Amino acid sequence: MAEPSLEELLSKIDEAEQKQQRSVKNVDENSVNRFISDLEIKTGLERIPTFVIYFAYKKIWFNKVKDKKVNKIVFFRAFNKLFTQFRSNKQRYYLLDPTPFDLSREGLLEAEHFDKRLKSGKKEKEKSKR
Repeated sequence: MAEPSLEELLSKIDEAEQKQQRSVKNVDENSVNRFISDLEIKTGLERIPTFVIYFAYKKIWFNKVKDKKVNKIVFFRAFNKLFTQFRSNKQRYYLLDPTPFDLSREGLLEAEHFDKRLKSGKKEKEKSKR
């Protein structure tokens, strides 16, 4: 039996990596798609900040479902495939139906505090790597 050439081995490695990336991407998107369908999120006329959406995903929905959670970047890559993102100054938002989200003063403050903790945690990790 002849040994496979280097090119054949490299192409098999590339194929395996591509399959793995596709399967991981599908799992991530499934988690986000499940969140969207479970909360019945749909387009609307209300500006919903991204930190409110991610807070609803991570702290409210995920704690009930225990699906594979994804980080913020992966979450919004999948979310952007279904909804259009807008910007106003430094805030990113989506025009959505507000029903599934807690837009009360307390809800917004809690979501904003959660977002700040996420950002400060990332800064601490970056500092410790240096």
